[in-house]
Amino acid sequence: MTLVNNSLDWVRNHFDKNKVNRFSIVVILAYYYIGLLSYITNPWWSIYRFFISSNPIALVVRALMTALICFYSVLIIIVNNEKIKWKWMIIFIYILLFTLISTAISPQTYTYVYVSKLYNIVHKVTVSPGWSSIFKMYLSSISDFAVAFCLLFVFPLVINNKNQIILLLVPIAFIGVIECVYSAVVEKGEYIKLFEMIGSQYGGYEIGIGATFGNKQDWGAFATVSYVSCLISFVLINKKKRGVIFVKTFLLISSIIIFAFTTMSLCKTAIAAEIFMLTFFVIHLLCLVYKRKKILFFIFCLFIFLLLFSFLLFILIPSIHNLPYLTKVYSLLNTYFLERISWGTIWGRTSIWYSTISNMRTYNLFFGLSKAGVNAYSKIINIEGQSTFHNGFAYFLMSYGVFGFSIYIILLSIVIMRLYRVAKYNTGLSMCLFGALCCAIIFTLSESEVLIVSGSNPIFIFNVLLCTFSTGYYLKEKTINETV
Repeated sequence: MTLVNNSLDWVRNHFDKNKVNRFSIVVILAYYYIGLLSYITNPWWSIYRFFISSNPIALVVRALMTALICFYSVLIIIVNNEKIKWKWMIIFIYILLFTLISTAISPQTYTYVYVSKLYNIVHKVTVSPGWSSIFKMYLSSISDFAVAFCLLFVFPLVINNKNQIILLLVPIAFIGVIECVYSAVVEKGEYIKLFEMIGSQYGGYEIGIGATFGNKQDWGAFATVSYVSCLISFVLINKKKRGVIFVKTFLLISSIIIFAFTTMSLCKTAIAAEIFMLTFFVIHLLCLVYKRKKILFFIFCLFIFLLLFSFLLFILIPSIHNLPYLTKVYSLLNTYFLERISWGTIWGRTSIWYSTISNMRTYNLFFGLSKAGVNAYSKIINIEGQSTFHNGFAYFLMSYGVFGFSIYIILLSIVIMRLYRVAKYNTGLSMCLFGALCCAIIFTLSESEVLIVSGSNPIFIFNVLLCTFSTGYYLKEKTINETV
């Protein structure tokens, strides 16, 4: 015990507390920008190949990124004299147990049965993940949970300053604009296809707008993070100096540019997410104008909801858009946007989710298939053209079962409650953070990203904003108000 105390004292004496706390945002930036390299394919294809290959060096890089977050979290706890709370230990032990059990009882063989639509023949396919894959996926699970644990419970101790988040978000917004300019110059041929009046034969999967990213989904995820970064940075910068006004103007113009280019990419997930973020941002602006008039705030929120709901009904229900005075509007919208965006993929994904849940009953409902099992299962459903699950909740439930999914719901509830508490001190910021939550949930619903429990780059900045900053900001404001 004496050796441990001496070691802790040595760390505190050699690492300045204030410097460690301030440097934490640099660690977050390093994690994000290194991870971003794995999505960029053009013009740095070799970097992309390096990150996605099974090269041991690439695996080491990803492991070091996780270690960076974890070891720095330990350093934060030591220099700030924070005690390890018993709640933290219970959560961590629970995570270790259900990931270990799900891996241990995961079957070595997975079977998938489907009927060939062309020849009406029943096919039965089996696949085994192998022990090597099981071990790697188990380490990957622990890595994801470890990063989530650090972002939820440790980094909020030191990331609680608006300037820190501005330092993180403004560069992302700037790079987002650079990506838009790059896309406009290099992919001009794709934009010509989009704007030529030639019907819908050039749709979402025929138009290759992706900036420097591998595909439009990766580009859409980064663009959404950039868009959210623009709007939240605008909210956080509240001074009225000349230089600040220039930055806020840049952020607003950037948000318009990024939204326009994301829409032209025809990435449905990104478009939906950014519309939700825009809605909450407008609500924030209303809060500034009618801060004390709650009835107007309520009416406006109701109006926005009814407007979006009516537009959804207009698109989906033929008896509405086939009305004589609406037919032409729908025809124009359908020809130059809806047909191109390939809505059929949405219905295809719902069939994947139903199939996933029904097949899960064959295995283990309580502990899931483990991450390795889901990885193997994902490969065999490719034969029916289903690719991946396209749903983070289904992916998580399949991986860890009901026991694992229960802890996920608890963590998500904690995040939502923290955002609600932020409203006590800054309603506008709370609204924008709820918009960011909606963006992250949309990506979780339509892709295989998982909010909170994920080291995945597209979701990482949302995790920093929602899991780390919202808690840190609330705790800091609460302490200031109690002191006063």
